[in-house]
Amino acid sequence: MTGSALVAVASAHLANALRGGGVKRDATLVELFVNGEMRADDLADDGPSAARTRELGRRLIQAGRPGEVLSITTNYAESGSAFVLPSAVAKAGVLALTRSLAVEWAAYGIRLNAVAPGPFPTEGAFSRLMPGSEMEKQARRRIPSRRFDEHWELTNLVAYLMSDASPYLTGDLVTIDGGEALFSGQEFAGFAHLDRAAAKELMESLKPKR
Repeated sequence: MTGSALVAVASAHLANALRGGGVKRDATLVELFVNGEMRADDLADDGPSAARTRELGRRLIQAGRPGEVLSITTNYAESGSAFVLPSAVAKAGVLALTRSLAVEWAAYGIRLNAVAPGPFPTEGAFSRLMPGSEMEKQARRRIPSRRFDEHWELTNLVAYLMSDASPYLTGDLVTIDGGEALFSGQEFAGFAHLDRAAAKELMESLKPKR
């Protein structure tokens, strides 16, 4: 799931694939197009991200209809990640696109949000990224919830973000990873793997002696 991104515009009953990418020139997204097409030198890495989103937005705006755009990024879209530079750069671009257009298109009733999922077991990407049981164990140890995400959890979140139940939510990145991203950035997060009594004993040992 994290190897691709999804744009869905529920109000217009439109859906399209969205990959990472960025725009080189400062302007509104609509202004980046000349004669209905975006120039190649305006884009960095993956132009279809901006181009497809712009086309969906254009149709909604012309029709005077509200809409919801949802992008799937990763839980390292904000922090970056070593060894997956193309993915980190692309997902950061998708997130920037989401947040920029959330402001630019809010007046038209178009909401844009992004979801950052943690590891979801799949037959494709997951099995290639974690070919052995040991790698899978290490990945699970980074998750305070001590398990991988289940697909129904992601679909429930997506349904909420795309529904009328969240009309005031826009420009947000919602992380669903069992606490993995937070765990990775906290000094004493490793205590989460310990029995609570052992963790308490360690914390007591850190207190200054009187």
